[in-house]
Amino acid sequence: MNIQPDTNNSGGTLGGITTGENVYFRVAIKPVSTISKEQMTCDFKGINQILKATGRHDPCVLPRAMPIVESMAAIVVTDFCLLQASRLNITSILNNQGHNECESESDYPF
Repeated sequence: MNIQPDTNNSGGTLGGITTGENVYFRVAIKPVSTISKEQMTCDFKGINQILKATGRHDPCVLPRAMPIVESMAAIVVTDFCLLQASRLNITSILNNQGHNECESESDYPF
């Protein structure tokens, strides 16, 4: 039997826990600004140069932002999966060693 919600209006998470549905969220990206301050740099030959940007040279970062946001979301979800797995392993280790001061897993502060 496959139990699942009728809709995914929660965006794939309930109370900070993923439901197994697609995860949806909004991302706002500030436009990259041109730095008008003179900066010391060097060219490919190693000669010192001064870089001064004039005008607006805002690149379109949207094509590069999508895989970065997607990868970061995957890293965060994986990190929390590992945290949960470590909590369960610590609980089972403590229970197997005879340290049963706590009644259930929810009694552990971690």
